[in-house]
Amino acid sequence: MEKTNMETIELGYLMGGGKALDFDMNQAAYQDAFLSFLDEAGFDSYGYPNPVLTGPYVPVPENDVFLIRPWSWTPDETANTAPNFVHKPTGTEVRWYKYPLRDGTCSRNITQAEWDEILKDCLASLPKASEEG
Repeated sequence: MEKTNMETIELGYLMGGGKALDFDMNQAAYQDAFLSFLDEAGFDSYGYPNPVLTGPYVPVPENDVFLIRPWSWTPDETANTAPNFVHKPTGTEVRWYKYPLRDGTCSRNITQAEWDEILKDCLASLPKASEEG
């Protein structure tokens, strides 16, 4: 990862209240793993719980290990000031513009291997279908 270059962040992101973090996440390098995580965890490609799998009224995905806060499409300028993804054990925060990892920025300089481990930890924190009741 490289330090965030404010000149390359989409203007709409910044005008909509988005706040870039310290390090750019190369969307092409990190997005596939994140989208696979979302799919395996039962979320849609924005980060919302998949209503086909979970029902239509599920709160923002959060547990003791992670939080996903999908991009807000509301006109509220403060809606997108918080991180879109947080891995609580490491304190890793990620923000994006509209779609996961588009103009993604991260609070830490992490490698792809570290990113993969974070996503594995998040998956392991979810109840298995046999544990749900």
